[in-house]
Amino acid sequence: PLRLMLESSSQGELWIDEIVLVKSTPPPATESHATVRSTADLSQAFTFATDAREFDLARDATTEALRKPAHLEWPAGGTALKIRQRGLEEMSFAALPLTAPTNSNAFRIHGRFVHESNAPFVVVDFWALVAPEGLQPWAIPPRAAKGFDLCLTPEGTRGMSWGFYHTRRRVPNNQPVTLDLPFCDFLCAYGQEGLRQAHQHLHPLNPAEIVALALASPFGQRSADTVFLIDALEVVSLDPSPVPTYPQPLVPHAKK
Repeated sequence: PLRLMLESSSQGELWIDEIVLVKSTPPPATESHATVRSTADLSQAFTFATDAREFDLARDATTEALRKPAHLEWPAGGTALKIRQRGLEEMSFAALPLTAPTNSNAFRIHGRFVHESNAPFVVVDFWALVAPEGLQPWAIPPRAAKGFDLCLTPEGTRGMSWGFYHTRRRVPNNQPVTLDLPFCDFLCAYGQEGLRQAHQHLHPLNPAEIVALALASPFGQRSADTVFLIDALEVVSLDPSPVPTYPQPLVPHAKK
C-alpha cells in the first residue's frame, strides 16, 4: 500500500500534479578504493529522543516508559560498541559524534546488525545530524542514570540551527558486514533556523556540516530487540565517487 499522510498541524498547501510508479534500478556495483578520512570515537556515543513526552516519561523514576532509550555498552575487548534498541517508534536513537572532512563522500561501518528473530535481514534507519560549520548546537550532558541523554524536538531546540538527513539499509541478519553509506544517498528530512533552506530545497548532504551519525531500528521490527554491534565507524572517500542509489530532485517542483 502507498499512502500519503499530513499532520493536522501542517501548514500550507500540497499540490500534486501526478504520481508515477517507477522501478528504481541501483547502479551496478563497482570496485572502489576507500581512503579513511576520520574515525568516530565510539566512547562518545549518546542517546536522544525526538518526542518530548517520551523523553520525560523515560526519566521519571515513578513510571516505566514504553519507548525506552537505546541501551549502550562498551564491552571489554571485541566489539567496541553494543547498542540494544526496540523499534516501537522511530523516535529513540543512538548517535555517534564525528566529523567529516570536505574531501569525504561516505560513511563506512564495520560490525553486525542482529534482530532476535529468524528474519534473514535487518532494516536500519540512519540519520546524519547536521549543523552549520559542523559545530554541535547542543551540549551533551553526562550520561543519564535513567532515560535519554538528549531531547531533539523543534520546540526543545528552538533558536538552534540543526537538521538531519535520512537513508535506510537492509543488511543480512547477524552477519559481519562492512557497510558503505554514500552521502549522496541521504535526503534532507528536517532542518530548522539556518538549515531550513536545506530542508525546503533538498540540498545535498554537506560533509562540513555533519556532527553525528544516528541509528534506529524501525517500527516494523518491534517484535524483538535489534542489536547493533559496531566495531568501527569511519568517514571515507570512495573512488570512484558513488552515485545516488535512489536519485532525488534537488529543487522543488514548480507550482502551476
